[in-house]
Amino acid sequence: MIAVVAARELRALFVSTVAWAWLAAGAGLVAWMVYAQLESYQRLAPRLGLADGAPGVTDLVALPGVQAAGLVGLLLAPLVGMRLFSDELRTGRIALLLSAPVSVTRLVLGKFLGAMGLFVALWAGVALLVASLALGTPLDAGKLAVALGGLLLLYAACVAAALWLSTMSSQPAAVAAATYGLLLLLWVIGQTADADSVLRAISLGFRFERLLSGVLHAEDVAYFVVLVATFLGLAVVRLEVLRAGTGVGSARWLPWTLALLILAAAGLGLRLAHRYGGAWDMSAGARHSLSPQSQAVADRLRAPLRFTVVAPDYGGLRAPVDQLLQRYLRAGLDAAVELVDPDIHPERARQLGARGPVELVVEYDGRTERVSAPSERSVTAALQRLALAGERWVVAVAGHGEADLIGQANFDLGELGAALTRAGFRPQPVEIATAGGIPDNAAMVVLAAPQAALLSGEEAALVAHLERGGSLLWLLSSDPAMDPPALARALGVQRLPGVVVDAAAAAVGADDPTVAVVSRYPDEPAVRNLSVLAVFPRAAALDVTPPAGWRGASLLQTGAQSWNETGPLRGELRVDAAAGERRGPLSLGWALSRSRAQAGEQRVVVVGDVDFLSNAVVGNAGNLDLGLNLVRWLTENDALLDIPPRAAPDLRFDPPRWARLLPAVFLFGVPVGCLAAGLGIRYVRRRR
Repeated sequence: MIAVVAARELRALFVSTVAWAWLAAGAGLVAWMVYAQLESYQRLAPRLGLADGAPGVTDLVALPGVQAAGLVGLLLAPLVGMRLFSDELRTGRIALLLSAPVSVTRLVLGKFLGAMGLFVALWAGVALLVASLALGTPLDAGKLAVALGGLLLLYAACVAAALWLSTMSSQPAAVAAATYGLLLLLWVIGQTADADSVLRAISLGFRFERLLSGVLHAEDVAYFVVLVATFLGLAVVRLEVLRAGTGVGSARWLPWTLALLILAAAGLGLRLAHRYGGAWDMSAGARHSLSPQSQAVADRLRAPLRFTVVAPDYGGLRAPVDQLLQRYLRAGLDAAVELVDPDIHPERARQLGARGPVELVVEYDGRTERVSAPSERSVTAALQRLALAGERWVVAVAGHGEADLIGQANFDLGELGAALTRAGFRPQPVEIATAGGIPDNAAMVVLAAPQAALLSGEEAALVAHLERGGSLLWLLSSDPAMDPPALARALGVQRLPGVVVDAAAAAVGADDPTVAVVSRYPDEPAVRNLSVLAVFPRAAALDVTPPAGWRGASLLQTGAQSWNETGPLRGELRVDAAAGERRGPLSLGWALSRSRAQAGEQRVVVVGDVDFLSNAVVGNAGNLDLGLNLVRWLTENDALLDIPPRAAPDLRFDPPRWARLLPAVFLFGVPVGCLAAGLGIRYVRRRR
């Protein structure tokens, strides 16, 4: 009997010219979206191949087409649903329908399946359209299958909602408006909600978008199944009330009780699916799951993690980070996720030290790491650093007016020291003469611009630290007389005369020409992953001749519009080669390294400026990121795991020549064919 009702409903739909017009419009819109995306993709494709984990045709062409088809279904469902029972109520045929020898449940299921016939036709057209892209590239079949399955579930939920509401009114226009309102509410209700919010859990849009990600969550499938069952169950209750009449006495509350029981069962079903449902990465090569290397790091973590995403709630900036973090959550990490919109909560964003458009702050066991360009590689590297056990001492030479790693004066380096503490280091000022030398447990030593000359014994202690294989960060003061000569000879460091002036200072808003600007970094481990601007007030340029056995590399270079000015800093400044002034690029910082006898590598960084890390300046541009990167490299905590890039299998799109006719078929042939079928049916019906 269900099949009879479904066939009758389907026949009524497809003998209608309007239904064919709806199909034509829907097919044309989806085809236009797919081919517009394909045109954009072909312009972008040459650059995508250079990116780690680059998306392909499935991600950037097929899935947007499926998403557009979902929105078309959202608009079409109210138009189809308003005639299912509303027409029967309006014309009075409902009494005849309910008196037929068929149960209300079968009647509802038959109407539902009949209405779904139109959407199955639309779905088949969309599936054929996106599958045709396989003629030019090997699509990510698993990811596309999950997306198409999600599209069919979305259609079923929309039709079920429209069917239920059509039992509530005899006015088709009112039913259509109510259906639009309900579906729109369910679509947007979780867009701005927190990750664990109930609103997000019942959001139609959130659930559908997750199915487009290529990861099949059991709770998402359960959500759509529960939603369909709930709406159909409510429709059955409503029709049973109409069949029995309004009722009197105790029978009056029975429909409401049944409706509440249905809703309670739906809530329980969703809760159980959320608690016990699994997730399966269906993408090619499981590229939306953690790599074995990242999984190994995650397994080492014992304390709870906290991820804080600082990003505006617009422009899709949050979505890639959210999808990335889901990989770690699915891997079993005990982690909480907090979303911070810097436009709404600027003070909170400032406390977290966020400067870029998207920042990820990772907190673990009292320590913090900040990731400016979140990717699996960078996040796993941050987790690896946080997992390191024990204290890592950063010994700062004191006693000569040096910039203090825990000081709060403008000249001091307290903000850098606080960031190092959050990252698990322990800044420790040490007076060499009093302590009798450099402590053996120092992960690195910082010599930050002494204002008085070091004693010969103190210089000897620093040189001995280098001979033992220790690491050193040497930040030069503005006074050349304060440079320890024995240390300079041991490292082959020579300061160019004068102070660096840079015409690029005006471009970054500085009114002082002695602010040098570094915007590009060489392919060296200490700065390889940086893409930030750094500024250096009153810096000195350096020449370094690495001693025997050492390797030297210039890390920080100014632009061509800079030079080392030796004269007074007033009036019009020009390069004077006779005075020893040299045009840029000039090197402000060098990295020196050599192999240790036991294992590993000894590392030294020399920078001709201390002010770039001072409390007064470190918050500008990317100075703090640069300072942290230098410390990580010096303490050998810079190693990023060798996580191989997992690009999509369909980066290149090259269809055969004959397949280039397909856009015309799907953009014009299919819609025109649907319209012709509708007009043909109308003509035949009029002739009868």
